Amino acid sequence: MTTQHDNDFTFNFPGLTQVGFQERDHSISSGQPYGGVSIKNSNTVTIKAGRHKTSQVAHWFNDAVYGGGGIALTYSDTSPEELNFAVRGTLTLVINNITYTAQNFVLAQGSTTTGGNNWWLGSAQMSGITHSDVTLDYATAIVKATLGYAVDIVTEDPVGAIEDTAKLIVAAVQKHKVGSGEVPFTLNTSNSAVELLLFQVSENHDTHGSLTGTYTAP
Repeated sequence: MTTQHDNDFTFNFPGLTQVGFQERDHSISSGQPYGGVSIKNSNTVTIKAGRHKTSQVAHWFNDAVYGGGGIALTYSDTSPEELNFAVRGTLTLVINNITYTAQNFVLAQGSTTTGGNNWWLGSAQMSGITHSDVTLDYATAIVKATLGYAVDIVTEDPVGAIEDTAKLIVAAVQKHKVGSGEVPFTLNTSNSAVELLLFQVSENHDTHGSLTGTYTAP
């Protein structure tokens, strides 16, 4: 018997007041019910779907984030082998009265050998952090790779911002050695800037995150 569940994933960012998610497309294991995406309690994305993992959904996820990356709770996990479902769409986060937007953000759920459910985040514009011992040089490379996805941001502005962002990443990953990834978001306050957001997956079906730097095209 197949059962549709409310699968909740919560975003925790300092200053976050509202999450939005506009679905573009999804993948779910054959024969499983799917009821779409909604928002609960301002910061939780609810995906109504059945839970049965297959490689078909994992392949869809990996294709959806191709060119970027995916993250799960364990930092060494870079791509799933089986998933229950995956949803791709536009993610918006209202933080300190500014709306940050990322296109083609992917949320997915699988299951563990102990019977629990685990979550994956990903994007074709995500730079995943795949080492627990993150150096400043490694974090700097992550920042530059993430800025590379924002084609209109062609130089570092202000000067020194990349190193500042890298230091924030090092501090965050040293504090929480979990799956982490950096994604560029556009801002509703500027047509020529991006904000780099760091996501860190939690074992409590949520992600903690932080703003790590605003970059403006010259």
